[in-house]
Amino acid sequence: MVELIQISDLHYGSNEFNEDCLLNVIDYINDVRPDAVICTGDLTHKAKKYQYEDIAKYLAKIKVPIFNTIGNHDVRNNGVVFFERYIGPRRWKINLDDKDTLLIGVRSPPDNTSEGELGDEQLE
Repeated sequence: MVELIQISDLHYGSNEFNEDCLLNVIDYINDVRPDAVICTGDLTHKAKKYQYEDIAKYLAKIKVPIFNTIGNHDVRNNGVVFFERYIGPRRWKINLDDKDTLLIGVRSPPDNTSEGELGDEQLE
């Protein structure tokens, strides 16, 4: 069986970001040691360079593989560039052969939008 932990909507840079809460989650993840952590977007609040630099330092504390998909808040202000520079590719595919599992990370909306659908490019 594959053990995953999913986190989302960290919104680093907003008034709602809670450092203590995130550090507790990171400690929990490192204690439980799942096969992977999937972060399903909105790591930042306004996709500013400093927000990516700072949130990347938190994510680096996670001691298991982590895969991040980009959210609508992450693409503002040309955030795709910073996401790929500090976090990783916005689309990814990971095969956990020993678990007979394929994980695919895609973002359905076009850049700088909030609504979308999966198109040929993502499906390929």
